[in-house]
Amino acid sequence: MGRPKKRKITHSKRHPMTKAEAARRFQVANMVDAQFKEWAITDVMSIFLATLHHLPKKESPFGIVRLKRLYAKMKELDSDIAAGYGNIRQLEETLKLETGMTLDRETAMERLKVKGHHDKITYATQNYLSTLYMWVLHDTFGWGKKRIFRTYHACTEMANRLNAGAEKMSNIEQDLKAIGWEYPADKWEIATT
Repeated sequence: MGRPKKRKITHSKRHPMTKAEAARRFQVANMVDAQFKEWAITDVMSIFLATLHHLPKKESPFGIVRLKRLYAKMKELDSDIAAGYGNIRQLEETLKLETGMTLDRETAMERLKVKGHHDKITYATQNYLSTLYMWVLHDTFGWGKKRIFRTYHACTEMANRLNAGAEKMSNIEQDLKAIGWEYPADKWEIATT
């Protein structure tokens, strides 16, 4: 039999990372997640605001003053939640008690288990903002269940048109700019858990 051939030693494709490299990768991943969250915030808020601005005449569409008031109230509520004065689940429960509204978010989250991480971030951001949106419409503007749901479904229809390519986000943003809307520079806290 003879001697066995010497095998060439190859290194694994996975090399151990240094702590600094692991920290850098973690930081980059968090920056990407934060960017997706910012994009989601801008897109979702643009849809909400444009929908309110284009309500039918009998629903009394929002002008720039009411849009700014809605945005400010949502930001205030977001800051309160970030400061620990309640959480989004409590707000959803209160909305359910006061208006009887229930949103089947669990079923939608089940569907997202097969989707990517960034889709989950976008969906969680959308849920958070829509809860704030509906609460402010109810609490500040005195809207009831039917009116909130009609507006919520109008927002969903607009989002579906965007996803299908029938509508462009740039058109929505131009429409908002035409009435004088500009996003404030301050950041949202968005505690999506």
